[in-house]
Amino acid sequence: MILSLLLALLWLCSGFVNGLTSFGANLLAIPVMSLFMPPKDAIITACFGGLAVTVTIVFMYRSHLNYKELLKFFLPCLITVPLGTEVLQSLSSAALLLLAGGVMLLFLIWQGVASRLPLGGACPAWSVFAAGGAAGLLVAATGMGGPPFAVYAMLRRWDKETSLAMINMSGVLSLLITIGAQWQQGLLTPTVQHAAAIAVPASVVGVLCSLPLLRRMNIDLFRRLVLIMVALATATMFVRGISLL
Repeated sequence: MILSLLLALLWLCSGFVNGLTSFGANLLAIPVMSLFMPPKDAIITACFGGLAVTVTIVFMYRSHLNYKELLKFFLPCLITVPLGTEVLQSLSSAALLLLAGGVMLLFLIWQGVASRLPLGGACPAWSVFAAGGAAGLLVAATGMGGPPFAVYAMLRRWDKETSLAMINMSGVLSLLITIGAQWQQGLLTPTVQHAAAIAVPASVVGVLCSLPLLRRMNIDLFRRLVLIMVALATATMFVRGISLL
């Protein structure tokens, strides 16, 4: 009962953070869940919570979707998600923690350098396929596949609304394929199903609770605080992963 309440509170907060900053749900939830459940179960549960968050945000920005571009993203996911699922199944708990920590570290590095990078020239046509392939592999293996398409969105120089719509819809597509692959491999255990049944509604409520504060809060300051939390969570993942070797 206590763990169920903790899980609901965690996903309520994760959805709230994601609603305000456009990132953070799985980056925050997976490290915390891995403290009281196996890393593999934490990653799979996060796929359901992350799907609920992204669907909610896509619904709000659905008029800004580019379906032709999303199809190009979707196709390589069909190839790389099964590969990522195999990685998830084959790695030990220590290796999964270190891999997830590595993805989080790359995200933090990207947040630090993205604003300083030059954006001259057109975005290569093949980059959407590369983003889709990388996102599918990462989301299936670690539950965190957003960074590759976020990089692509920046290269495309979309406005805020289009970026939010496209990044979150890419998450919906890759997560749906991932959950299908997990079901096919028999990874959706009763424990995961119970955790997912808590995570999904809690995360949606969290996103909805963030909406009234979008125009009242200093979002830049809040994003910095979230990045500090992600950095601490990243360090925790590495420490726990190394301790289990």
